[in-house]
Amino acid sequence: MRSLSEFRSGKPGSYPDQSVYAEYACAEFGLSFQDIDGGSGLLFRVTSKTTSVPFGAGRCSWYPQNNATAATLASDKYFTNRILEDAGVATLGGEYFFLHERRRSHRAPGHEREDAFGYLRRLGGTAFAKPLLGSRGDFAQVIGGEAPLAAYLDEVSQYYDSILIQPIATENEYRIFLLDDEIVYSARKYPPFVSGDGVRSIGDLLIAHNEALRSCGLSPVSASPDASLGIVPAKGERWEIPGRMNLSAGGTMVLEAPPSDAALALARKAARALGPPHIFGDRAALVFDLPKYGDGVCLARMADLLDALALDRARLSRISVVVTGSNGKGSTAAFCAGIAHACGLRTGLFTSPHLYRLNERFRIDGADIGDDDLARLKLRIEAAVAEISRLRGEKFGSFEALFALACLYFQERNCDFAVFEAGIGGRYDPVRLAGAQITCVTSVDYEHVELLGHSLQLIASDKSDACASGGTIVYGENCRNLRPHLIEYNRNRAIASLFVRGEIGISGESLSTSGQRFDFQFEAHEFRSLEMSLLGAFQFNNAAIAISLFLLWLRHARPGETPDRIESAVRSGLREARWPGRLEVIKQDPLTVIDVGHTPDGIRQSLASLKAIYGTAGWILVAGVSFDKNADEIVAALAPSFDTIICTSAHHKGTDAKTVAAAVRKANPQANVHIAATVEDAVGVSTALAASLDRTIYVAGGLFLAIEYAVAASGGRAGELNFF
Repeated sequence: MRSLSEFRSGKPGSYPDQSVYAEYACAEFGLSFQDIDGGSGLLFRVTSKTTSVPFGAGRCSWYPQNNATAATLASDKYFTNRILEDAGVATLGGEYFFLHERRRSHRAPGHEREDAFGYLRRLGGTAFAKPLLGSRGDFAQVIGGEAPLAAYLDEVSQYYDSILIQPIATENEYRIFLLDDEIVYSARKYPPFVSGDGVRSIGDLLIAHNEALRSCGLSPVSASPDASLGIVPAKGERWEIPGRMNLSAGGTMVLEAPPSDAALALARKAARALGPPHIFGDRAALVFDLPKYGDGVCLARMADLLDALALDRARLSRISVVVTGSNGKGSTAAFCAGIAHACGLRTGLFTSPHLYRLNERFRIDGADIGDDDLARLKLRIEAAVAEISRLRGEKFGSFEALFALACLYFQERNCDFAVFEAGIGGRYDPVRLAGAQITCVTSVDYEHVELLGHSLQLIASDKSDACASGGTIVYGENCRNLRPHLIEYNRNRAIASLFVRGEIGISGESLSTSGQRFDFQFEAHEFRSLEMSLLGAFQFNNAAIAISLFLLWLRHARPGETPDRIESAVRSGLREARWPGRLEVIKQDPLTVIDVGHTPDGIRQSLASLKAIYGTAGWILVAGVSFDKNADEIVAALAPSFDTIICTSAHHKGTDAKTVAAAVRKANPQANVHIAATVEDAVGVSTALAASLDRTIYVAGGLFLAIEYAVAASGGRAGELNFF
């Protein structure tokens, strides 16, 4: 066992003793220790097999000294931001600065009073400042210029030890309160105001308002001197005070729904990050004790199961669309569900696999199923599965049970519309039992060939069979070469075949780091300059399919919808849709992008989009391949574009890192190849190389690799994820 002095060795003098003790204890008891504040030791994460918790330490006057759990850290604004950023949640950021000389010798440089002026200049001379610890809005205000900052620091230093300076944000502010991941209530903050009495001017009303604040021990509000201060508002007329939203300054909080599904999802992500986190100790991760695949073909036993659960299959058919394909299923399903929700429909979404929690597979109006509902429905499914297995002498597969749970959940909640993502293929997949007459094949590539066939024609045919007779299938653009085969294949079941960039038009595509735009045309519908936040040229195909699916469904299910309402729903649904893992930025410093594409065509498309959006130079590739994929094919699609490549192996289904490295050297003999035995090692190596070479990081080659890397990079235990 290493001594305490060895753990202390090499660390700066300002490094807190508490952090050294914590790292020592973690090593002694088999826990993981990670500094998450750039090596300062002021903030670190301790991770066990089931839990990951952030802690604070330090000898600075405003840091918790010995015991700082996630709850107490939330009162420290800088700590809160760092924890959220470490978890991949975007924040305003900011820097802290001390206002007194005491304990300066114990502090890392760069955070003193004089440093605040340089930071203000980097922000363009205007910023928002507030005391670092919770202060009920006291001294929370906009600072414009160095002289006002100096005066502000002099005044604040009489009451507080430190401040936080941040960039200015001017959007609406919402507070979303969650309990066990479920929303309790949501409120919007409105600015403070003075109310006219018909006698006093706005300036006089502000003086009285500030006197009331001072009597409560709070700093006054300020308003720029202008002609408006001399106005005498009518009795009862409100005048909003600019620049400060705090309740203590007279602001108001009004109960309002979250502004979007994306805002609610962000709130959930932030709550999980601040703790106590639940991602790494998922009590529902292995919800069914069943094998991945059941015995033989599942269709007959699945029909028995749905009947045993009293599923209204006629209604299920009416409300459902099914998404199949080799790549792009998740994004397409999310787009389609988002459009339906924006159109005012209660919308169910069933996808697979989950990336972090099993609950993600079952969503209604963007919200994951709660643990209680999941546990309750699990018991019903298990009882029915056990009885049918006994009667038929057959084993169910886990995906079959999960599909049945989704159907039951959506029926219980009376969903108007439901999107089901297929597992494998379509012909014998459980989603065929949905009876959907509107389906799609997002793309076709060589995957699961032992089940689906060894040609693209066979694979596309299998996926097409998810559609009920007399229905319509929308095919993605990479299926166009199969058009003659697919039209003939579908003819006998009276299924119409539509193709992106055929009957469905896409034009005017543009890509950027902030979002994408394109024009869409199908039959009488023509939508110009549609926006979406999901990145990648392949998302144009996915979005066009999603729009077409919803339009086709709407034509039969709700023919009375107005064109304006439809177009508004399409625009909102695409703009608000979120789907993790596809060219997802998980860190900004260094810029780290992950992609879950896992077939050669999908990987090539993602790589092309990465280059188009972020440029071709300066990338480090972290590569890994699942053992059921062709490593040479996957690597050949990636390796030639990179000069520095780290080869690793995912905990789940990962090919040995040395095998990946051999494929890399074959595809790109000139590449500088590093081998990292585990994903955790890959995170360390890639981060160190990115820092020393001033590079950015791209993680690609497989779904499990990408998600495990994201978890490990945020301090989690990737090996404990359960994808099935």
